[in-house]
Amino acid sequence: MIPLTDEHDAVAAAELDHEANQSLDALHLTMARFDPLNRAVLLLYLDERSHREIGEIVGIGESAVGTRINRIKQKLRRGWHDERTDDGHRRAEGCNRGA
Repeated sequence: MIPLTDEHDAVAAAELDHEANQSLDALHLTMARFDPLNRAVLLLYLDERSHREIGEIVGIGESAVGTRINRIKQKLRRGWHDERTDDGHRRAEGCNRGA
């Protein structure tokens, strides 16, 4: 058995950082296709605001916020799927689908 060193830990951490960066890039590409209202709703939702608060801030009803959040989640899932292949690598083509 080969003992692991600090270098092994550094390589593993770098690989995780690279994967995290790819995931964030895919998320940013998908979010960039959202209209400003949906981006605002998503960011407020990620900021853990209530549906009521989000509605008051962006000027829509509380139930409309819930509907938008569900639709945004669906678009994110589709966009995430479109941005990644089964083996986890991003692909260049088809990045405008699912918006």
